[in-house]
Amino acid sequence: TIGAAVDSFIFLVPYILRGALNLAPKPGDGPPPSMQRAGGYEVVVVAEDAVSGKSATVVMEGRGDPGYSHTSKLLAEVGLCLLDEGCWRHGVGGGVLTPASALDASTLVSKLQAAQSDDAGVLLSTRVKAGGFRVEGEL
Repeated sequence: TIGAAVDSFIFLVPYILRGALNLAPKPGDGPPPSMQRAGGYEVVVVAEDAVSGKSATVVMEGRGDPGYSHTSKLLAEVGLCLLDEGCWRHGVGGGVLTPASALDASTLVSKLQAAQSDDAGVLLSTRVKAGGFRVEGEL
């Protein structure tokens, strides 16, 4: 009701004016490192052709918190690879390219493996299955 909304507003105004109402975490307020290392995730992407019935499945598994452990490492390494001409895929032309179409995948994987500072095991593993074709790899 309108009365409840007005009461809520009147209640919150002093907190907002004093800056005591924190809606977002402060920098450095993330989970502790032990919790970041203990986490993990799995992403499964399935593409299926409705006409032929053929499908492809990609499974990515990671150890550690993806937001804190993986995103920053992957973004930094892809950015550095985009700056390095030795990392570019040869023979690719066009206008605006995505990193996946502009970079040589094997060179990028090598750079990601070299940059991995986590010595506790595999940071990221992928499995691709399309028809009778299967590929597995680890970073």
